[in-house]
Amino acid sequence: MMTRIPYSPWREDLYHPCKNARFFSDGLPCAREALCAELARLVYCPFEVDNTNEQKVRTILQGVGFENTQFFSTAGMQGFLTQSQAQHLSVLVFRGTESQEFTDLATDAQAWLTNWERGGKVHRGFAEALRPVWPTVQRSLEHRESTLVYTGHSLGAALATVAASKAPPTELYTFGSPLVGDEDFTRTLNNVVCFRYVDCCDLVTRIPPEVCGYMHVGKFHYINREGQVHVNPTAAFVAADRMQAREAYIMKYAWKIGSVGVRDLADHAPINYVSGIVGRVQESSS
Repeated sequence: MMTRIPYSPWREDLYHPCKNARFFSDGLPCAREALCAELARLVYCPFEVDNTNEQKVRTILQGVGFENTQFFSTAGMQGFLTQSQAQHLSVLVFRGTESQEFTDLATDAQAWLTNWERGGKVHRGFAEALRPVWPTVQRSLEHRESTLVYTGHSLGAALATVAASKAPPTELYTFGSPLVGDEDFTRTLNNVVCFRYVDCCDLVTRIPPEVCGYMHVGKFHYINREGQVHVNPTAAFVAADRMQAREAYIMKYAWKIGSVGVRDLADHAPINYVSGIVGRVQESSS
């Protein structure tokens, strides 16, 4: 049984996901979604800064059986392809938005739809962000294992989705993903098994708005206010759960020094996706 993790309202966990973080505390997760959630958090570690950080990430991955990892970093976009021969598994992981990186914020802001090479229309910023790094990624994928999975959190989830349209993986796992393209774009992923995780009130998962022509990709997995996953819940269930979550957050966390002011932002923290999947310590006992 995996160690349960407390819900985090802290700004540090939202804006600096890797600072003081422990990864894979219980070893290699049995569930693919738990593995991907942790990898989507690990990719925030600044491996591009120096060899020490890169080696730290390699060591963590080797500890759970991923012996071969290729890093890529260009034009403010980072990620890695990590592979396990024993599991016959390759996982392509993209980093999400970093609040201190102007290029990431500029990418998120280019929210108008543009024609997509595979069909339909896609968020211009996401398409443009993937373009310079794609040749490097493509070369890496030439030597992948038999099962190929893409994943990422936030902007990383959006990039994983765009990449899945260009070169379809076996599975796609997204965490806290914004909307990426229109209905015709979603059809370009019809042959990919897509899992979309939304942590309760997470604001990022509701932008850009659907009224602008966007549509989400993948089966909806909703993490409720107590850290329990519901598959394709009704809109009424989600609305009621979010209302209770916001009210409880104001009373318990919003006023504390160091916390995020509102739950709609706090729920976007990568650690809250990990805890919602591997098991969350109930708020009443945290």
